[in-house]
Amino acid sequence: MDINFDQKNSLFFRFSFVDDPQLIPGIFGGIADGGGFQQGTQTANAQQSALGFTHTFSPTLINVARAGLNYLHTSRFRRRLVT
Repeated sequence: MDINFDQKNSLFFRFSFVDDPQLIPGIFGGIADGGGFQQGTQTANAQQSALGFTHTFSPTLINVARAGLNYLHTSRFRRRLVT
């Protein structure tokens, strides 16, 4: 989102969200994997946002203020081998 309040003041904002679950297979598979410690379903939820404000004092003096936030949450659910 971009907003130009007037010729001297402008603002921008950006937000994104990603939900990307993945199945991580074991290295060797089956009994040879030794228990499948690496395999399972992994969740990955990510959010990013950015905010910026620009103020022009004169043609040679400009102030820019920016802030951002990143968040990532992952978890892995291990599948057990049934023997």
